[in-house]
Amino acid sequence: MEDKSLFKARGPVWHQSDRQENRVPEQLRKLERDATWGKSGYQGWVYGYGLHMTCNEAAFPALVQVETAAVSESEVLAHKEETILTQLQPETLAADNSYTQATRMEGWDRVH
Repeated sequence: MEDKSLFKARGPVWHQSDRQENRVPEQLRKLERDATWGKSGYQGWVYGYGLHMTCNEAAFPALVQVETAAVSESEVLAHKEETILTQLQPETLAADNSYTQATRMEGWDRVH
């Protein structure tokens, strides 16, 4: 199984318009400048980080990657793809539509 969970940054929210201008309003204290915006179907827009986790058949975490919230599931899966196929060697991989790309699925089908 492959999934991403979003976690809010500990500090205040840095609005996108200010972030794009690299402008930090004076009232913002303890701002996490590394965090980015990401959208969750459950939480809506989140300013923070994404935890990308690959679990084995027993639901034990096998691969974990933390990125800023804006990094896409598809991008992270492309990074972990070789490790999943060569080391974990799952018979199936469950993931939501954010992870799927037709070319990736066709390539994985050829491997199995």
